[in-house]
Amino acid sequence: LDTECEDLSRVLEVNLLGPFRLSKAVAGSMALRGRGVIVHLSSDASVQAYPNWGAYSVSKAALDHLLRGITARPGIMVFLGESGLGKTTLLRAHLRQMDAQSIKTLYINNPNLAYDNSKVQFRDLIKSIYRELGLETEERQLSEMIRELHEIFIAEYKNGVNVVIVIDDAHFLSTEILKALPQLVEIFPYEENLVQVVLVGQPQLEKQLQATELRELEQRIQTVVKIHPFTAKESESYIQQ
Repeated sequence: LDTECEDLSRVLEVNLLGPFRLSKAVAGSMALRGRGVIVHLSSDASVQAYPNWGAYSVSKAALDHLLRGITARPGIMVFLGESGLGKTTLLRAHLRQMDAQSIKTLYINNPNLAYDNSKVQFRDLIKSIYRELGLETEERQLSEMIRELHEIFIAEYKNGVNVVIVIDDAHFLSTEILKALPQLVEIFPYEENLVQVVLVGQPQLEKQLQATELRELEQRIQTVVKIHPFTAKESESYIQQ
């Protein structure tokens, strides 16, 4: 608590947002060429605590995790945390930092759809994605809708844009919907992921994803981030620093 908010903001601007913006500026052309290397300088402060280095350590640890997630283009990521820990707040704050020219974020959060999932089908999720893209959702074959989405994702990829579909309250989704999610990221004949799906939910989502019928989905999850509350000892240590 001895770090001023303005100081923490400046450190994050330099050590986190700066490298992130530079990476996004060159990632599009690298993707089109199909080759390239981005080198970031990290620090042992990202894993080792040092007195009075709180802001610097936070910025380096955040950069390490961010780059492992976004630049690796994982097909499916999972973001877990108990209700009230600020998952949605952190997510929205991160989305505001995204550059619309290199990353297109589709944010899916429909409480009515989520809380009444007994009536919801995979088609409804696809329709939500359509609406986020500003497309008409007239009655069509599901396979045709998915094929059109794939064409959009391919076009965005060729233009250097990374499409990220964020599904909030994912722990409310039915097994049937979760089981169908790989259809969004499987785009033939591309081997790498042209679209990312981020499932944001409470810890029970992790157990849901371990179900036998969701094995195909679980195998495509490349990054899992968990937010935990401080223990009493951690809270005391943090306050004393």
